[in-house]
Amino acid sequence: MEHRFSPRLPFHLQAVLYSRGALVARGICRDVSRDGMFVFMDSACLHRNALVEVELLAPGRKGRLRLPAMVVHCGHEGVGLLFDEVAEPQALHMLRAYVRSLWMLRGT
Repeated sequence: MEHRFSPRLPFHLQAVLYSRGALVARGICRDVSRDGMFVFMDSACLHRNALVEVELLAPGRKGRLRLPAMVVHCGHEGVGLLFDEVAEPQALHMLRAYVRSLWMLRGT
């Protein structure tokens, strides 16, 4: 059953996941929505409901974007993340604006 609140957009960026400030995994973002993302990676190092920070390097943007998230799905291909809207509203706002601009470029 689908539980997403907004549609996902293919979004291939390098992603780095941290837990308690320590790097735990590197992967590739597969898709992103306003509420979360899926990251291709070895999910063995994470478990469901783990609190992480995901760091992305967005093309055309200076610096890295780092967002708090919770692991909501672990599978053999990677992890599904749900963004924490309360912890870092400014970074999440920047990501949502970037995703919106990608949707507009696609004409959807």
